[in-house]
Formats: sequence, C-alpha cells, structure tokens
Amino acid sequence: MRDHVAGRYAKALFDLALEHHVLEQAEADVRTLGEVLHATPELASVLDNPSISAEELKQVLQTSFTGFNSIVLNTLLVMVENDRAAEIVTLPEHFIALLNEHRNVATAIVT
Repeated sequence: MRDHVAGRYAKALFDLALEHHVLEQAEADVRTLGEVLHATPELASVLDNPSISAEELKQVLQTSFTGFNSIVLNTLLVMVENDRAAEIVTLPEHFIALLNEHRNVATAIVT
C-alpha cells in the first residue's frame, strides 16, 4: 500500500516539476531527500511515528530541507497533512523511476 501511495505523490510531484520547468532542481532535491533518509534512519522513524503530530513533522521537514524547491517541499508537507508522512521514505525511488522513464533510461542489473 505504501508504495502505491508514494507512487501517486511522486507522479504528482513529477508532473508539477515538469510543468513548472524545475525538473532538474526537483531531481536534485529528491535525490538529496533519499540520501538523507538513507543516512539518517532516525528521520524515517520520526516520519513513521504516530505519536509525533503533523505540525511537529512539518516543522522538522521545513527545518531540515529549507533549500528545497517549493514544489518539492510542499509535496512533503501535503503528504504529512494527509497522514502520509511514512510514505515519504519511498517517494525518492518512485520519483527517480518516473524521471528515468521520462528520459528513456533503463535500469540494468549486472550479475
């Protein structure tokens, strides 16, 4: 279920970034988000903690990602408002997949 929800938000973010000609900035921000989430598992735990209020989560995101493009940051805040903060963790994966599809980039696994 989480992947499906995150995929919808990633698609909305991708479409908005493309429409507003900020796809490269959105890509950089989403990649940074993914790196931060990977390097800081505590942040993922905070996002998935039901005892932390939406307002507190929004403050954490706004403080942590002040340099992000407004479309990216607003997407994260909307996810929190819609009680989808836990799905933020998989958003980068879905966004990058959409970006690769848009650029006709295939992912190969070498064994």
